[in-house]
Amino acid sequence: MKGGGNQRKVPIDVHERLAALRREMSHHQMPVEQREQFEENIQDVNTAMEELRVMQEELLAQNQELTNTYEQLAAERQRYLELFDFAPDAYIVTTTTGLITEANRAAASLFNLKLPLLKSTPLATFVHPDDRPAFRKNLVVLCGATTLCHFKWRMCPRRQEPFDADASASVVRDPAGEIVSVRWLIRDVSHATAAAEQLHEYQRRLRALAAELSLAEERERRRIAIDIHDRISQNLAMAKMRLASIQSRFTPETKERVQS
Repeated sequence: MKGGGNQRKVPIDVHERLAALRREMSHHQMPVEQREQFEENIQDVNTAMEELRVMQEELLAQNQELTNTYEQLAAERQRYLELFDFAPDAYIVTTTTGLITEANRAAASLFNLKLPLLKSTPLATFVHPDDRPAFRKNLVVLCGATTLCHFKWRMCPRRQEPFDADASASVVRDPAGEIVSVRWLIRDVSHATAAAEQLHEYQRRLRALAAELSLAEERERRRIAIDIHDRISQNLAMAKMRLASIQSRFTPETKERVQS
């Protein structure tokens, strides 16, 4: 701001000098043409100084606008860094060859490695050896993609058990369209995978129990049907025997009445 104040004083000094020069020249005898030329030159200088003043004000306004824009960008960058650093998921930025250049706290926790050591480490270091060929192929595919890509690997944190990972990634390009980095979001889905497998096992057992229950119900229905059939047959046989026994005790007249 002090520089802007000094710039405002320059036109004022020039105007004062021009006024002094005009007063001084008024005491000298000059041909009319020279005086007119002198006045024209003075007017040109005044016009130039006015244009310079306008330009200075415009530059000051532009400078203030640039300052405000810079402050907004700095605030947005700080907000981005805070969101990036304290995000609950693991965020990583790598080169196109998979070298980690940025990582947040969640990534350091996920891979059980401090941030300073995590940076400049190849991401493939944390991929299970059996899945590294797939990781390298995925990296090639990713660098040729124009949309968000999803991958699944087993990953190995430092001094911890491997886990199933679900990775989402996209490339970052410069204004010329060249890839400058790759952004990764990595989640540990081991618990989700275990829960899905457990649910699948529960469903399998439920289907087996339902089939077993259906067979048991069928066996029970058959047993009841056979039991009812046998019991009714036995009761009918006993009823016939009792009826025959009763009829054997009938007199001839009673038999005629029963038959009629």
